[in-house]
Parts: sequence; C-alpha cells; structure tokens
Amino acid sequence: MKRNVLTIFLASPNDLQDERRIVRNTVERVNKVFSRKVGWHIELLGWEDTLPGGYRPQELINKDVDSCQLFLGILWRRWGQETGKYSSGFEEEFIRARERREKSGVPEIWLFFKAVDKDIAKDPGEQLKKVINFKKELIESKQFMFKEFNETETWGRDIYDYLLQYILELSTKETEQESQEELNLAGQARESISDTESKASEKIESYPAELISLFNKVNEKLSEGKPAELEESDRIRLYLQSSAWFSADHLGEVFGNHEINLVYTRRKEWELSNSEAWFLVRSFISDTSNNRPGWYWIKDRNDEAVEFVITWLATNDRNIDVRRGALSLLVDTGFNARRDLLEAGMNDSDKQVILRTIDLIRLSGNQDNFDLLDKVVDTDDSDIKQAAISAKVDIMFLNKPEDSFSYLVNSGAKITSLMKKTLDDMSLAVDSSLLFDALKKADSSVRRFSAQYVRKSKLLTRDKAYELLKDTDPGVRKEGLLQLIELDEDIDMGFIKKLFPEPKEKRQGLLGYAFMDVKAEEFIPILLRKRDPQQLLDQLDFYKLNDEEVYRILAEDHFSLIESRIRSDLDDAFESFKKDSGAHLREKYGDIEGIYQPEAIEYIRDTFIAAAMDGLAVNGQHEDIKYARKYLGNTKYNMADKGAINLLVRFGDSSDVERLIEAAIENYGNMQRKAVETAYNLSDKKDDLLNRLINHDDSFIAKIAIQILSRCESGKIIDFAKSLLQSKTDQRREQAVAILANQFNPEELESLLTDYISQGSYYYNVVTWFDRCLYSKGSYLSFYKSKLSGMINEN
Repeated sequence: MKRNVLTIFLASPNDLQDERRIVRNTVERVNKVFSRKVGWHIELLGWEDTLPGGYRPQELINKDVDSCQLFLGILWRRWGQETGKYSSGFEEEFIRARERREKSGVPEIWLFFKAVDKDIAKDPGEQLKKVINFKKELIESKQFMFKEFNETETWGRDIYDYLLQYILELSTKETEQESQEELNLAGQARESISDTESKASEKIESYPAELISLFNKVNEKLSEGKPAELEESDRIRLYLQSSAWFSADHLGEVFGNHEINLVYTRRKEWELSNSEAWFLVRSFISDTSNNRPGWYWIKDRNDEAVEFVITWLATNDRNIDVRRGALSLLVDTGFNARRDLLEAGMNDSDKQVILRTIDLIRLSGNQDNFDLLDKVVDTDDSDIKQAAISAKVDIMFLNKPEDSFSYLVNSGAKITSLMKKTLDDMSLAVDSSLLFDALKKADSSVRRFSAQYVRKSKLLTRDKAYELLKDTDPGVRKEGLLQLIELDEDIDMGFIKKLFPEPKEKRQGLLGYAFMDVKAEEFIPILLRKRDPQQLLDQLDFYKLNDEEVYRILAEDHFSLIESRIRSDLDDAFESFKKDSGAHLREKYGDIEGIYQPEAIEYIRDTFIAAAMDGLAVNGQHEDIKYARKYLGNTKYNMADKGAINLLVRFGDSSDVERLIEAAIENYGNMQRKAVETAYNLSDKKDDLLNRLINHDDSFIAKIAIQILSRCESGKIIDFAKSLLQSKTDQRREQAVAILANQFNPEELESLLTDYISQGSYYYNVVTWFDRCLYSKGSYLSFYKSKLSGMINEN
C-alpha cells in the first residue's frame, strides 16, 4: 500500500499544555491503530519540534507552518507574546497559514476555542480580550468555521473523532484513485509473499482438531440463528486465527503487546496452526519495546531454521517493523550476513532498514561489500551517508589502517568509535605524517583525535604545539596547551583564558558555559602542581582568586606541610584564615567593607572547606571522621560532600548510615554510588536498608541497591528479586529478571514464569524477558544474557 503523510501544525499559546499533550497522544493512537491499515500517517509539528538556529525564533517555527497540510489552532485565555512582527506567535502562524491557503488552497484550517468561565470573561484582561476579538473577527468575516469545547476530557474525545474521520476520508479518496495496474501488482506481490511464507513455515494447510471444532461450533450456532456465546479463551483463539489469515492476505499486520500476551498465557494449551505460529513469530520479532514474548513458538527449531526465519523476515516481510526488528536482532548478535541479504536491505525503502543493513556490512568486515556502500555515499540523507562512510572506514581499518585513515580524512567524515578506541592502547598503526596532515584539513573530531594521539605519542614539538593553539576546535587547542605546559613553557592564566574564553552574553553564557567541553579553569591545577609547594603555601590568601585550588593541591599532595593547619581551619570553618587575609587586604587597600557580599564570603569559605576535606579523604586519620560528620551536606552546592563521603568510606560506622543516604539523594554519579554502598556496608540492619533503597524514588539509588543485592547470598537475592517483579518501574522489573535468571536453572525459571502469569496481574516485559531466557538459543540467548547483565552491572 502506498504510504502518505498528513502534516499537521499545532498552534496555541502556552496555557493549553494539557490539550497539546492530548493532541500528540491522539495522533500516536491514530497512527498506531489505523495508519498502516489506511495508508496514511500523521506527522504532528509544533513549536516543541523546532530545532535551534541562528534566526528569529518565530521564523524557525514558520517553516513548519509553511509546510503543513492542516493547521490546527486552539485558543483559551491567552493570546501569546509578541514575536517582533506580530502581537503573538499564534497570530503570525495563523496569518501565514491563511495567506498560503488563499493562494494555493492548502492548508486546511481548523480552529477551536476552549470555553472560559463567565466570571473571568466579565473582566478578561488584555490577553483574553485579544482572544475574544479574534473570535468576533472570525464570526464577522464568515471565512472560517470554528468549534468550542468545554473541558479537557471532551477535547480528547472530539479531536480523536475529527482526526480519525479526516484520515478515513483521505484514505477513501486515495483508494479511489488507485489504478487497476497497481492493484494487479499488489496482488502479485501478495502471491509471492504467500509462496515464500509457505516455505518458511513449511506447511500451512493443516489445522489442529481443536481449532476446527471451534469453528464448527461457531458455524452451528450461526446457522441456527443463535448468538455464538464463547468463553474468553475461544474468542482469543478465533481472533488469533482470523488475524493470521487477514495479515497473510492483506496488510502484513502483527499483534500488539496486549494481544500477543493474551495468547502467550495459553501457549501450552493450544496446538497452533502453521499460519498462527508464523503470525505470532512475526509479531514478536517486530517488538521494539521489550513487551512481546514469542521465542516459545520456535523453541523446537534448530539453529539453522531460526536463522532462516529471521533472515527471511529481515528482507521479505511487508511490515516495516518486522523487517526492522529482524535486522536489529541480526546486528545485535553480530550476524555474518550473506550478500543477497545485504543487497536486499540496501534496496529497502525504509531508512532504518538501510541503516541497520549498513551495520551488518560493517560487521562483515568484507571489502567486497564496498560497492553496496558506495551506492549511498552520495545520498542526500546525511545519516545514511555518514553511516556508509564510517562503515567503509572501519572495514578498511581492520585490513589497512593507513588507507582507512586517509579515506577518513579525505571524505570529511567523523572519527569512528573503532578508531577512537586506539587511544586507550596507542595501537593506531598509522604513520605520524598522516596524523599531522589530518590536523590541517580533517573534520574537527578527527583533528581532535589526531592531536590527542600525537601528544600521547610524544610527537608534538614546541612549534607544532603552538600551531595547534590556532585551531578552531577547543579540543585541539587543549592538546597543544597541555604539551606546552609539559614542556615548561611560561604559560599564565591570562593566556589560557584567551584560548578558552567564557561566552560573552550572560544569558547564553550560563547555559553555554555549562556545556563547554574545555574550560580555562581546568588548567589551574595543572599549572599549580608544577610550582614549589612552599611557594604555594606562602601565597595562600582567602580572598585570592583560585587559591582554593592551591589549598587542595597542598592538602592532597603535600599533606605533611599543611596537616595541622587543615584541622585548625576546619575547626573554625576557616574563620581565622578569613580574618588574617582580611587584615592583609586592609593593610594594602584600606577599608574593604562592602566589597564582598555575605553570600560570596560563604561560597569562598565552602570552596576551601571542600579542598581541605579532599585532602583529609586521601591523607587523614580516623580522628578526622568528625569533620566528615560536620560538613557532609552542609556546604554550598554540597561542595565538601566528595571528601566527606570518602572519609566515611575509610572510617565511618553504623551511626553514619542515615547521613550517607541523605548525601546520596543530594549527589550524583560516582559519589552517589559511594554513599549508597558505604551506607549498606556500615549498616547493622542490611536487609531493611536494602529493601528501602531498592524501592527508592531515585532510580540510580535503586539501581545501585540492586547491584548490591546481586552480590548477596542466594536466599536473600531470590526473595528480594521476586518481590521486584511487581515493581511499577520497568527497569527494576527487568533487573529482577536478570538476577533470577542468574540464580535459577531453566526448569525453576519456567516454573517461576508459570506462577507469575497465573497471578492474573503481571507485566509484559517480565514475561518477555523470561521467554527470552528460557527459549531463545545460540547467539540470541548470549545477546539477551549480556543485555540483562548490563542492566545490573552498568554504571
């Protein structure tokens, strides 16, 4: 069936967030249930979908307005804010759509108004007045019809009906325009598919006696004019066989999550027809959400038969999701694909199928497949082009690294993951001249890689390092600067700040600075560590910029020089240090009152506390535990928590458990992990604490707790993991399956699956993962086990 797209632009001010969300959900629902059946797919656009760019914001949004086929406008109490040209974004969007419609007849324009309370309407305010005036203009002009709705719930029902009716009307028109030739071709394709399906499923003529008996029962009731009253199991079975027939002869449809799980609960009761089994296999292969079990239905096939089924589906099935799912399985399991499969995949009409096929070509490592990649290297699709070039680079790299690197440079491609890994063991095996050549003309990612490699290889001279400082990429400049510092060049922070300036505009700067991958401040410790420690100690000043880094270096690297001072400073929270530095400032500049606000003083103090705590974490003694308890969670932005947690790792006891849990909530990453694991290690009520942590609202804390659980004794693991199978969080349920699959043998695991389903209320992803662990085989089973292991062990 021909695939058509209806592009809808959704226009509204920001007081209709719930209604916008409902429109998006409705579009997803219509697409999921009907689009593949009627040949139309809805693409919804709105200001949320507009990519950032160097234009007036509204101009970017207007591009979507100018491309839509249906303009859907909603108004309530707000009109919106000025765009620089119009009184609101909504007005600008509506006028553009209206003018375009007057010229070309497109887009269709739908307008809706959400009812306003009468009390509010009496005193509307400026925003609502503009909405009311717009509504009056529509009435007077009689140019556009509009509709009103009272409640959000009503809106949900209405917009679903409107969109569904519109899609069906478009489908009807499209169907009427199909030529007889197209219909004949479609019929031939269906016959061809049917023949191939017959081979893949071996036989489709035989039907189980129970199924024949069921159809006879229904037929008898219908022939007598009686209603066919059926039990739920029989209704599901009829639905399954009918769906299998319909799919084979028409649209290539598959079961969704709910339907296939209903059938799965009867998997041991029913003997399936071949068409039913084939339909169910296609359905679970198409799954992208880990919610469709199905390996059970091919568990008795040998490895060769399973491979045949999946490779056939990857290139021949009419359903895009089935082809995508089959290809994903082949890629995930490192499948060495035949040439005919690769050719079919590269000729597919679906972008995702082509991208996954390129992944298979990359996995093949065979340069004989370069012609397939060359066909798409010049495509207009940048994703496909980049993937094809990267695949060629990786395949060449496995055979001739220098040719690979030259091709990478000359094609303007980005550095590949395979090549980037050579930074770990310095195994690139490429002549240095190629690396230096890349620094002059390659993509920024390749230049950055080359700069890192030549620096780590000790190939950067002083002059070449200075050349790198001229590069437009900050990562390249960083490598040149690091080399100059290593060569003891006279580099100061003023020079570094010119190399890596902060964003100029304050608003953009705060956001931009947070995401800068190279900052001038990261070089301060590098410079300071090259200086004499006594000089560092002599220069210490509470009010001097960056001296907290001086303090940290002394505390970590030269602890004996500053040991007594660290404890004294922490005892009075650096108050004496602050006073002494203030006295020096007054001697030099006179009255300094008012120069530093209390908030600034507090921030400076806490940076020094954090530096002192970092030193104690490395070099402190058991007596220093009091400082961890004093400052954990009690500095601005929790700056001292890193050192405090590390001290508690070394010297804490059970009294520190709760403060560590609080610290875990306030921190992230490695410090959050350390806080949770230390709390558990120190606790004298480990089971209670583990249960609490596993069910914590913070998903990362819960994941750390589950990792701890996986290392416990067997009995405890099983009890906890079973309880997690009913967790409301998908990830925790899957982690529970990972633990149980590692603890139980297949017979025990199958018994657990049966018990789980028999409870009546169960989660699809649990059943799906049990099905994979029990019934998949070979490379597929290895992949699933590896994926489950990652759910537990990945940070």
